[in-house]
Amino acid sequence: MEYGYICFAYSKNEWIAKAIAWFTKSKWSHTFITIPPILGNEMALEAASVGTCPVLFDKGYRNNPDQIYEVYRVKIPQEKIDNAIVASLGRLQTPYGYLEYPWFVWRYINAWLGRDIRSQDNWSKRNLVCAGLSDFFLDDCGLSSLSDSYGYNSISAQDIYEIVKAHPELFELVEKKD
Repeated sequence: MEYGYICFAYSKNEWIAKAIAWFTKSKWSHTFITIPPILGNEMALEAASVGTCPVLFDKGYRNNPDQIYEVYRVKIPQEKIDNAIVASLGRLQTPYGYLEYPWFVWRYINAWLGRDIRSQDNWSKRNLVCAGLSDFFLDDCGLSSLSDSYGYNSISAQDIYEIVKAHPELFELVEKKD
C-alpha cells in the first residue's frame, strides 16, 4: 500500500465504536490516514484514545478480525500529499478529543429536530477526534473546499466518507475488508 490514503474503519466489538456510528448515523466510527512505512511496516496515523499516534496498519486493521475498513487513494500530486503528511506529523501526541463528543450528540439531537448545525464550530477546540485529523490532512492537501460547510472540529467520519464518495475524481477505493 502507498501512503497518504484516507481510511475508514469500524471495530465490531467496541462499545465506543458502536456509539459513534449510532450517533453519526454511520457505517464508520473511525477515519485515519496512511503514512510512509517504517522499516518495511505499513503505517497509519490516527487520533485514538491515547491521542494522535502512529499504528501498524497490518496489526491494527488488515489482520485484526474485529475491524472492517475501506482505503481511498487521494488523486493529487505526491508532493502535496508529502507536505500534508509532514503537517499531520506535527499533530503527533495531540490529546484525543473526548470533550468534543457532547457537541456531536448535540448535532445528532438537532438533526433529529430538523436543524442542521454542522457549520457551527464544536464547543471544544483543544484536542482532536479522528475525523478532525483526516479533515486537517485534506486541508493540508489543498482540498479544504471539500469541507467548507463544516465548522471547526465538527466533522465526523461519516461526513468525510460522504465527501470522498461524492468526489470520485479525487478519491479511488484501493482496498476493502468486510
